[in-house]
Amino acid sequence: MTKSFSFKYDVKSSGWADGEISNGIQKVEVTASYLHDTLSELCEMTLDVLDSATSGKVIFMNEPGEHHLIVTKLNETELSYQLIWYDDWESWGEISSDLYTEVISGSCSISIFKEQVVNALKEIYTTLGPEIYKKRWIEHDFPENLYKKLLVA
Repeated sequence: MTKSFSFKYDVKSSGWADGEISNGIQKVEVTASYLHDTLSELCEMTLDVLDSATSGKVIFMNEPGEHHLIVTKLNETELSYQLIWYDDWESWGEISSDLYTEVISGSCSISIFKEQVVNALKEIYTTLGPEIYKKRWIEHDFPENLYKKLLVA
C-alpha cells in the first residue's frame, strides 16, 4: 500500500466539479454533480476523522455512477483510503452496495489528508469565493463554516 495522498477539486460551471485523487503512483479523475453536496461531506468527514471517528465516506456522484472515497483511521496519526466505483448510484439504492470496483487505495498521515482537503478548499475560496461557488454549484453553498473549522483543527 502506498503512503501518499493528493487531492484536487475544480468547480466547473453549471453544477459540475472535476477532481483528482492520487496515491503517488496512480491518479484517478473523479466527477461530482451538484445532486450531492460532495464538498461539505468531505469537510465533515475530515473533521470527524480528526476528532474521534474511525472511518468515513465521501460520495462523488456522477451521472450515471459514483465514486466513494472511504477512509479508515489506522491509529491516531495515520489513515488508509480506498476509492471505489459504482456503475450506478449506490447512495440512492440504484445498485447493490457489493457491486463495486476498487479503483485506487493507499495510506497517509491524517495531517497530510487534512492538508490536501484544506488546500483544495482554499483554492476554491480564493479563486471563486462563496458567491460564485453558489452560482456554479446551484443546490449547495460553499461550506465556509466547515472550511474555517478545518483551518484551526
